[in-house]
Amino acid sequence: MDALICDVCGGKIVMKAEARAQCEYCGLEYTMERLKEKIIEIKGTVNVQGIATKENLKSRADEFFEHRDLDKALEYYHRYLDLEPTNNDVKEKIKQIDKYKSQVQKPRELLKCTVLEINDWGIRVDPYKGLEGIVHISKLSTKRINSPSEIVNIGDEIWVVCLGRDEMGRVRYSARDGLALEKNNF
Repeated sequence: MDALICDVCGGKIVMKAEARAQCEYCGLEYTMERLKEKIIEIKGTVNVQGIATKENLKSRADEFFEHRDLDKALEYYHRYLDLEPTNNDVKEKIKQIDKYKSQVQKPRELLKCTVLEINDWGIRVDPYKGLEGIVHISKLSTKRINSPSEIVNIGDEIWVVCLGRDEMGRVRYSARDGLALEKNNF
């Protein structure tokens, strides 16, 4: 019998404890009733999962990319390339992700970030999901501010310069240095 395939991403459905089933790639959980339906659907049908699987993988990868979850996007793009190794669009997306990820490692790079969290000490920003970092309150503005919320709100997009990593491995940014200062209006 063929493996049960996830409706969402085309991944393999595996049995878990307590009579649960879950897609091993996207984590979607299946009830026993739905598994029985899927088994009935498979019996006596022609296997056409190849095309649907490729489309699902690319669609999921594009969704992850759009939502800046680059690690998941990269995983799904590579799975897609396993099935369709000549797709140049997907190869280009992978190059783009690699470029994005390497930018955070380069101090002095200018990046546009989304403000995720505001604290007394500063803000947490995310240029690309999974590569978030911090901007200390002293690096937010050339003027003295008592709280970061005086100049930014959660969800705002601001320009920052990557300063590198601190001793704890967190990526540090500044919104008041060089080009970032020129692009921000605060």
